Amino acid sequence: MDLNSTLTITDGHPVQNPNRNGTFLFHSSTNLNVSSNTTFQGVSQSTYSLMVTVLVTNAIGVPANLLMLAAIVTYQPLRRSKGVALLIQCVVIDILLSAIVGPISSIILLLGPRHALPPMFCRLGYSLINYTIHPASLYAMALTAVQRLCATLFPLTYRRLFTRKSIAAMILLPRLIAFTLSAFPAAAYQVQMVRSPATGGCFLVPVVSNGKTMLVYITMSIYLPTSVTCDAYVILLLRSWLLLRREKQNAGNNKGKLHSLQHRLGITRGLFLSFLWHCLAIYPFALMVTFFPEILSTSSLIGALFRWMTLSFATMNPVSTKPITQIHHFRGEFH
Repeated sequence: MDLNSTLTITDGHPVQNPNRNGTFLFHSSTNLNVSSNTTFQGVSQSTYSLMVTVLVTNAIGVPANLLMLAAIVTYQPLRRSKGVALLIQCVVIDILLSAIVGPISSIILLLGPRHALPPMFCRLGYSLINYTIHPASLYAMALTAVQRLCATLFPLTYRRLFTRKSIAAMILLPRLIAFTLSAFPAAAYQVQMVRSPATGGCFLVPVVSNGKTMLVYITMSIYLPTSVTCDAYVILLLRSWLLLRREKQNAGNNKGKLHSLQHRLGITRGLFLSFLWHCLAIYPFALMVTFFPEILSTSSLIGALFRWMTLSFATMNPVSTKPITQIHHFRGEFH
């Protein structure tokens, strides 16, 4: 395929949209020049197979998360708790990730650079969809972890402060943050979404070549909420382990309490491992976007692989259905 364009990569950071001649400008220590007569191949077989895998993975994730949502909504002990709305929010966002973000990202790469997208699709459509749902997922998870931490460490304060209004605010906050973050690339302010002439995919770049801009944006979108979630779950895990150890040192005379502490530790460990899988799925892509955007912009296979990783956690979340539905055994952590 002859794009009749020039792609100059010198820093992996496109500083402007392609002009009428299809020219992209990058500034970097790495030089990659694609002449105006360069022919780009279509979607490779490996990329095609990987994108089909992404579609299949998300096709499985939608019904799996719907089953998880039904289990949470119909489970009486959870339905009576204040925090169930936060759980439902997380699952609903996972459904949106599997049903919308995953397929759209996959189809764009499957179509390849030869397929013309609607005008402003990457800047507006992709920005407002992908960079709204994904940050909302991370912040919803962070607030759910904070809610569980407060319910465990400060039960009296929790009952007084975490009213229906405060829970409603915790549901709205991730959406407000996500819409604010997506407004930056949609308005092409500081960062923007452009289409790669090599892969056909949409990717995030700074408006002006500046690594700090991308670092700040990715920090607010990914690093900050995941750090909050990690801190909360680490504290919960250590507390559960210390309480169980103390009970065992006291000869464990109260069998009921010992069983409850063991069960609590198992649940907390499962949630923490789920969070680690979450980080394993999204952090490589975030690091690539921040420090090596030129690789994502020129390799459809690597882009497809990282997109599969970032979308797989939403599909894999249903593996924690059992521990979540057993959370009523320690109602003190989830009210």
